Amino acid sequence: MIKRGKGAKNRTVVAVVLDKSSSMESVARETRSGFNEYITTLENDKNADYSVHVTLFDTEVQKVHSDVRPQDVEELDDVNYRPGGMTALYDACMMTISKTQQFLKEGEKVLFVIMTDGEENASKESTRDDFNKKVKELEKAGNWSFVFLGANQDAWATAQRLGFSHGNVATYTASGTGVRSAFAAVANNTTAFAMNASTTTDSFFSDKDKDNLAKG
Repeated sequence: MIKRGKGAKNRTVVAVVLDKSSSMESVARETRSGFNEYITTLENDKNADYSVHVTLFDTEVQKVHSDVRPQDVEELDDVNYRPGGMTALYDACMMTISKTQQFLKEGEKVLFVIMTDGEENASKESTRDDFNKKVKELEKAGNWSFVFLGANQDAWATAQRLGFSHGNVATYTASGTGVRSAFAAVANNTTAFAMNASTTTDSFFSDKDKDNLAKG
């Protein structure tokens, strides 16, 4: 059982794994803006404490932040977020899990958010089976929740193969409006999850969220 100090704010670890492969170029500006606004939402949330991990990936995996406060997360701009390359999704996820585990403290719950517009095609160190096994192992621990946002794809089919809960998966449209809506939904639901006494969720997105995101 997760122990919590009496009267203490909920402590939520947010790990974001964000695609920056070449197919994200058409929505790069909106992705940068949406991510920055998401982090600002966490920074301004007075009802919860957050620790943030950020990983960007294309053909290579770039670990940007490990265990920092929202206000210490570097804003994305056209220098540090410039799409190109392929999609090393499994490597990015497995590296982020490993880093998150290194810093995880008793009483913290983890929200692991993946946002991508492409299928895995470039990982060198990890496989789908590796990631699937790790997801199942961590969800059994009782304080890890995995969220998947896929653009212009059958996100549920992809996430189901990875072992994600249906309520934690949504498809969004790779357009300016679609990306902004996706980050807004993640922000709203992150703060709600952080305030909730539950240490996990299998219903991160409401049916209304999913319908709105799918429409773009």
